[in-house]
Amino acid sequence: MNSLTISTQNGIQFFTVNATGEGGMSQSGLARACGLGESTIRYLIETLRSKSPSPILEPFAGKDLEDLTLRSEAEYHNVTILKDVFCAAVLTHYAQQGRVEAAKSLGAFAAIGIRVYIQKITGWKAPIEEIKPQLPTNYLSALKALVLAVEEKQALVLKVFESEQKVIELTPKAQEYDVICNSDKLLTMAQVAKILNVKNMGRTKLFEFLRDEGILQANNDPYQKFADEDGQFTIKVKTNPHNKEAYNVTLVTPKGLSFIKRRLEKKGYIIPSNLAA
Repeated sequence: MNSLTISTQNGIQFFTVNATGEGGMSQSGLARACGLGESTIRYLIETLRSKSPSPILEPFAGKDLEDLTLRSEAEYHNVTILKDVFCAAVLTHYAQQGRVEAAKSLGAFAAIGIRVYIQKITGWKAPIEEIKPQLPTNYLSALKALVLAVEEKQALVLKVFESEQKVIELTPKAQEYDVICNSDKLLTMAQVAKILNVKNMGRTKLFEFLRDEGILQANNDPYQKFADEDGQFTIKVKTNPHNKEAYNVTLVTPKGLSFIKRRLEKKGYIIPSNLAA
């Protein structure tokens, strides 16, 4: 199985396929590097299926997400890993549109890239330091060297374990958002409010926002277009355990979660890049 080397810098995840050297960034990481919400990158990819929004992205027009994704037998928490060449084009696209964060990220990547390019042109290679191991001269020194080697190995194993645990603990919560969006899970409005984590936007305010947007009716049932036709909401009938009366509960599908997120962003609400679970 092709393993991945993973590193996180400034909240952005980078990946390299060990077998091929191919690189990529997580979809949420690319969004952060551009200074944008992840839904914007997702919408850009959907747009590219039919047309290119700028000349720099023209080579990727007509491509599906699978064509833009780094392919490896190894998986990492179901994260969408976008190819490095596509990431560079997207950063250039938004930098040309005046996105300061994208221009900064592109400049940092370009500085490293031009150095490697010049080194390739000049044929420069990093000098290899000659290491002359000191061999033990007696039994006691050989025993000490063996103990030291075992201790170093144990320390390395512990360090790797601690690093893996840290990666698990610090895995961006945006990945959990991706997992939900690719599942069949139905969410209550309280869960949606918690996931999107918009300031001062709890369950009640979110219901109010959706009613103002003409998505929910006065009784918080979704209009037919958003339930039966588009499949963004569904209604479950529950029974009050005290008086046995039936009542409707509006639940949000994974498709509806993305839909609400886009509506909020369109209205100027700020969605944190580290989405709450």
